[in-house]
Amino acid sequence: MSLLTDKEKAFCEIYVWFSNFDIETAMRMAGYTYATRRDFVAAGRKLLKNQHIHNHIALLVEERNGALTMDKFYVIEKLKREFIENDKVGESNKLRALELLGKHMDMWSEKKVVNPVQTEADHVKQSFEKRFTVVNNEAHS
Repeated sequence: MSLLTDKEKAFCEIYVWFSNFDIETAMRMAGYTYATRRDFVAAGRKLLKNQHIHNHIALLVEERNGALTMDKFYVIEKLKREFIENDKVGESNKLRALELLGKHMDMWSEKKVVNPVQTEADHVKQSFEKRFTVVNNEAHS
């Protein structure tokens, strides 16, 4: 038997996965009804003080963090498989998969020449160096 109602579970999942930890949005999307924003937030804060809800949110946050670290590579691998292996996928979907992979590899950028033997590690290193340079320049501005 679950310690949370379906509406409370929905609140927790929306709060963590979809609302970016916005209490009011999570309350509305979970189906709660209140007259004002203040009422939504007050009721949401009360829910967050419930130990069972707090524990469920902590579990969801842990799952979310784990999913986010694998997400990039999962998507890339899935797109590659869709393009290469799946004959049931229409040509337009295969082209879309290629387009998304190309965007990830910055192949559509006019400023960058793509080296076909560039490894994923090289790509990550270059992306990090670009971000570091931008952050460094902003810090010195």
